[in-house]
Amino acid sequence: MNRNQKEYWRLPGKKRRLGGIESLYEGPDHLLQIKSTGVSENYRRFFYRDIKYLHIAKTRVALIENLIITGLITLFGLWGYFILEDIEPLAVFFWIISGVSFLCLLYSILSGGSCQCWIETDVQRERLFSVNRIRPAKKIFVRVAPLIEKEQGRLSPEALEKVPLEPGRDKSGPAQKATDTVQTEKGYWHRGLYLSLAASGLLTIGALFYHPLPVVLIEAMLFAAISILSVISIVRQTGSSMKQSLKSLTWVVLGVVIMGFVIGYIEMFFIVFKNIENPEIFQNELRMLEEYSRMDRLKNPFMMGVSILNIISHLACGLTGLFLIRKK
Repeated sequence: MNRNQKEYWRLPGKKRRLGGIESLYEGPDHLLQIKSTGVSENYRRFFYRDIKYLHIAKTRVALIENLIITGLITLFGLWGYFILEDIEPLAVFFWIISGVSFLCLLYSILSGGSCQCWIETDVQRERLFSVNRIRPAKKIFVRVAPLIEKEQGRLSPEALEKVPLEPGRDKSGPAQKATDTVQTEKGYWHRGLYLSLAASGLLTIGALFYHPLPVVLIEAMLFAAISILSVISIVRQTGSSMKQSLKSLTWVVLGVVIMGFVIGYIEMFFIVFKNIENPEIFQNELRMLEEYSRMDRLKNPFMMGVSILNIISHLACGLTGLFLIRKK
């Protein structure tokens, strides 16, 4: 056999996760799933003769992502417009963020809707995380179906099916057996996370009109609690039987937290520019918080926009999360 002959072909799709990068390859008699962490690689093979079902389920993840990106485009675009006369460099920076967000939105729209894919054999049901868009999923099925038929013969109409349910929701067959060994997560950490988010949103509404130092300190402590709880919740939900919608929402919350850190640094620069003649303030965090509490959020367009963003994102995520937990 020619050594230069290619044995594996990369299939569409690629997924970056906390544990590394996942991708899928087409082999001569099997599919090869590779999980790479940068220092090690984990391989899993699915032989065509053993594949029983290929599943695809539409999700709303892409829709949620597009709505969030659209909000960022609008938010940073308006911020840049309002502060253009006062701080031109910062306005240009906001417009750059808005432009990059627009490119991300365009790429997401062109990639098509989001989905979840599974491959099922007689003994296992494995999630294909690298296949998370409908368009690449259809391309993969078109390429894989003839290879499976070559090994097993003509496939029945049920062998390639579109499943609108989450894994484990079908109460019959191997799909249910695959969830029997999945750990159960009661959602206590998630409930604390979403309660903190709802409380933060309500507190921010009051802080628009009354924001002394104690209120600012409570805001800071709530944000710290949300940051810690979001990380713990993601760790706890990994590999659990928790609903996928709740898992996805927790990842959205983590994105909100990261955005909150970025906005916090920008607010810090506002305080620096305002008190450039008093450098001793920057050496004392309590003094900085006092200065922050003296700023009028209703008269400052940037702080007004930040407050509205926090109210909308925190209340929306918090109330939605509490509803999903109660529904569970």
